[in-house]
Parts: sequence; C-alpha cells; structure tokens
Amino acid sequence: MRIQGIQPLTITYNTMLNILAKSKQTGLIFTVIDQMFAEGHYPNEYTFVILLDAFGKAKQLDEMKSLFAKIRKMPSITTAATYTVVITALSRYGKAYEALLYFEEMKERGLLPDVRTYNSLIHGLQKAGRFEDAFCLFEEMDRIGCSPNAMIYHTLIYGCGRTGKPEHAEILMLEMEARGLVVDWVAYKCLLAGYAGSGRTTRACQLFSKLVQDGVHLHAETFKVMLKHLSESNCAQEAFNYLQKMTHLGLDPDSWTYRSVSHGLRKEGFIKDADKVETEAVCKF
Repeated sequence: MRIQGIQPLTITYNTMLNILAKSKQTGLIFTVIDQMFAEGHYPNEYTFVILLDAFGKAKQLDEMKSLFAKIRKMPSITTAATYTVVITALSRYGKAYEALLYFEEMKERGLLPDVRTYNSLIHGLQKAGRFEDAFCLFEEMDRIGCSPNAMIYHTLIYGCGRTGKPEHAEILMLEMEARGLVVDWVAYKCLLAGYAGSGRTTRACQLFSKLVQDGVHLHAETFKVMLKHLSESNCAQEAFNYLQKMTHLGLDPDSWTYRSVSHGLRKEGFIKDADKVETEAVCKF
C-alpha cells in the first residue's frame, strides 16, 4: 500500500491486528500498535479485546498487562469488556490477587462487572485457596442485582466440599433450584469431588449411593470422580462395585478408570477382581 502511495486507514490496522491475534502471531502486535499510534490511529474496543485475549491465551501475561496499561490511558476504550478479559486470564493462570486488584480498579472507574467477570474471579480465587474471598464476591453479586450462573454455583459447591462445609454446599444446590438453574451431573460431580478430595470419602459414598438409588441421572464423569478417590482411599472393593453399576447403567468407563480401579484392587489384595477388570478393559479397548 505504501509503495503505491496509499496510507493505511484505522480499519486497515484493525484488520491487520485481528489477523495477527487470531493467527497467534503476538510478537508483531506491539510493532503494529506503535506504528498506528505514531500515525494517529487507534484500535477500537473490539480489536483491543481480541488482542488482550490473544496474549492471555498464549500465557503472555506481562505483554497483556503492558498492552492494557496503554488502553487504560484511553477512557473511551477502557471498558468492562477489556477489564474482564484481563481478569479472566490472570485468574486462569493462578494470579488471583492481581486479578482482584484489577477488579477493584474496574469498579472505582465506574465500570460494572458482569456475570463473566465474577465467574472468572470467583473460580480463580477458589483455585488459589481464597474461598472466603470467592464467597464474598458471590454475595456481592446479589447486592448489585447480578444473578450467578450455574458455573459459579459449581465452583462454590466444589469449594464448600474442599473446605469442609458440606451443609453449605447442599444449601447452594437448593438455591440453584430456587433460581431455576438445573442441578445437573456437573453440580453433583463438584460436590462429590469436594468431599472426596478433602478426605471425606465416607460422606461422598453415602451421597453417591443415595443418588444412584434415587435414579438421578449421573454422567460417566461423576462415576469417574468417585472411582478415582475410592481407589486411592483403600476402598477398592467399593470402587469395583460402582464400576459394575456404571456398566450396568450403560455408561462406558474409559481406559484410565479401568486402570485406576485395577491398581486399587491389586494394592489391597483383590487379585481376582483386578484380573476381571483388566480382562474387561482388554475386550473393550
């Protein structure tokens, strides 16, 4: 274009940046942006969101924050959407404290977080072991009239199980129903994983047995969670029984599940049952 004497327009630069981001050529992004700024052109909000997201997904968090520092100097482009992309990336990669700082700054600038912002931050805080902070944000959502979605409930249910608050987890499941959200196999999986992962295997088994007896539709992944923890908790015979129940219900265990149950059985001396599991796995795979 320049050879022909045609100067690039803002839309030309925006298109070029979009292509670089989508093709993951993040190394060239700052070169193009600096050239744009030098010529008095500026990317629009949509382009900045795509660029920030590209850096985040590439785990180039320093580059993402550097770009965001440029954006924050332009109030018309600094929006809830740009903050949410940054908060999401930081939360995903274990930077919950930084994400929380950006979240507070976002509100100070009068920008309202939405359910996506809360979802990312609550998930990041729970992963970082900051469950109380995560729950405070959940309560804040109600105060500002932002309805939590099922993903947020799943995160909190899992966190309740891990932090030894089973009653609270089950209250959250009742709240889900009251809000018209479906308490599906994902919610049960999160609750069971929380119990089992915190060493409360007996309670996990009691709940799981009740779900099976009540005929609640349980996905194969829900069984997988239970079989994993039972096999690792010297409860291999229970794992073997649930594996049989799983196949009886028409749910297909994967090869990892067969190996996990077989290993637990052998470790506890149930050799014949382990042989049976391995034979079934060979026939299937």
